Amino acid sequence: MALYFFIIELIKLTKTRNNAMHNLRDRFDKNSAIVKRSLKNLLDPDGNLPRRGKKPKFSDVEAIALSLLSESLMIDSENYLFKLLHNNYKEQFPNLIERSRFNRRRKTTSPFNREISHPYS
Repeated sequence: MALYFFIIELIKLTKTRNNAMHNLRDRFDKNSAIVKRSLKNLLDPDGNLPRRGKKPKFSDVEAIALSLLSESLMIDSENYLFKLLHNNYKEQFPNLIERSRFNRRRKTTSPFNREISHPYS
């Protein structure tokens, strides 16, 4: 149910219904804006949650936005998602991390993913 309301808000922001797969970068950017707005008090200026170690190339905001994008497009297979991005959108996602790192990042950010979806449920 929460995903349904998230998709409705995404459609309102993009104001197009016909270009679901053709403007992945635009939809990703809209998701990033929603994530930044929802987690603005928790993020550092680079869009990462506080942690020790090196600053990642692919920020936490981008990881959460990519996760929400795959859910909103009903892409269940991460393998398919990453093949799609690498084959067709490599220029638009230059800092894309590998799938195993995405899985780890998604696990660590899952509470925030639920926090973003909660107001829509």
